[in-house]
Amino acid sequence: MRNPFRLGAVSAPLALCLWLAGCALSTQADRNGQQLWPPAPGIDTTQAERLIAAGAPRLRITLLDQGPSVLMVETGARDGVTRWRTIDNAQIYLRDGLIIGTRGLSFDLMTADTAEAAAAIHGGYPARITRIHSYLDGQDRMRIRSYVCDVTPAGQESIRLLDGPEVPTQRIDEACRGPEDDFTNVYWLRGGRVAQSVQFISEGVGRAQVLFPSH
Repeated sequence: MRNPFRLGAVSAPLALCLWLAGCALSTQADRNGQQLWPPAPGIDTTQAERLIAAGAPRLRITLLDQGPSVLMVETGARDGVTRWRTIDNAQIYLRDGLIIGTRGLSFDLMTADTAEAAAAIHGGYPARITRIHSYLDGQDRMRIRSYVCDVTPAGQESIRLLDGPEVPTQRIDEACRGPEDDFTNVYWLRGGRVAQSVQFISEGVGRAQVLFPSH
């Protein structure tokens, strides 16, 4: 395991990502190519099983460029950031429905500065904004990538939520361009909240579809 605290000075978004115990980083070798469900031998699943039994909020994440599709359970919220995990402790962090970090997916997104994007997406207005993402390379060195993104309202669309009902939503597209890579995120908003999204995590992980229940 890499030590997540061997990063020197960290930014405020990264500090938020590390506020709960267990926010560890997996090496590429021990996570690459593994399904997120069921858990690998030796993984402590007690916390996740307890939360599932208690009816904690859940979402479904599908790694569109790799195949796995699993349920994640909410394990906590603090300062506007919610942490979600699979039973084998792969994790994502969301703020305002936008992914700001991942752990346990191999090529993890360490932090994402999404404040400008969230304001435009939830405001439903066109805007040109900037994003800053950080990643760890194979030598535990932080790599920073910057993007210029165009946020564009794309009209009304109906989607099917995690628990079945089809509902009308407002679709918002976010097309981002950077010196090394480009990506497009798509958000479907309902009642002021992100009900479904397709968001880019990293070159190694690709895109993730995040689907929420109706409540």
